[in-house]
Amino acid sequence: MRMILGSRTRLKPRLNNRTTLLLLSVLLFAGCSSGPSKPDMEAQLNKHPLFAEPLTWYVCLGSVYNEALYEQSFLRTPHDECPCSEVARGVDSKAQQLGLTALTDGGPDTTFIDECSHSPSASRLCSGVKPTLSKVALTDKGRQYLHAAGSIVKDNEAAFVVAHYQVLRIMEVHREGPDSVVASFEWQQRPTELGRLFEPTMGLHTHIAKALFRLNEQKEWMLVSPDQNSSDPHYREFSIYSQILEAIDKERNK
Repeated sequence: MRMILGSRTRLKPRLNNRTTLLLLSVLLFAGCSSGPSKPDMEAQLNKHPLFAEPLTWYVCLGSVYNEALYEQSFLRTPHDECPCSEVARGVDSKAQQLGLTALTDGGPDTTFIDECSHSPSASRLCSGVKPTLSKVALTDKGRQYLHAAGSIVKDNEAAFVVAHYQVLRIMEVHREGPDSVVASFEWQQRPTELGRLFEPTMGLHTHIAKALFRLNEQKEWMLVSPDQNSSDPHYREFSIYSQILEAIDKERNK
């Protein structure tokens, strides 16, 4: 064997265009097939409105009318009352029990008296009736709790922050298909001081939910949450709202 000192030979591999494109395709496919990272999935979940916004409970403020009296007289209840459902009425009652709001005497219901006097069909039912009007007002204790970020105060309603939903960690990730990944994540309610007063058992347990991620047209992994479309075939399994509300209902009914 002859050795030549003082010189080196470097072999340079030559890649044609076809080989280069093939390598790039393999690298791109490998990047997509690896799926989203756990930090990225957690960041997307934290941007979901349910985790990004606090849980608030609304109570009605302002005038309280005798709805039964209006119904008996075939008169429409004034529109300036707080538009609350039966559930909200329960929260109103709880707010008064906790001293957040108070009922005060609002004097005679002048709206009812005026409408009664101009309604031929109701005038007979109105005769001799002396309706009274109440008002729901915030107490000093209620105003104190409304200093929390996310609280809302209007003329006819107030919203108290009672909890925050928090993603604790991504637990398991598995592939559903070439462009779909399912992640199981742990979450918990973190009640405020007022939240614990409203519901002493709030936030005592952690829960597991599932989230669906898919590749979009730009080959980016995105959270798919069919919360606004109950007809979506993935609604019951991957709707963030339905999973969390169902878990809370089960916890309350234990």
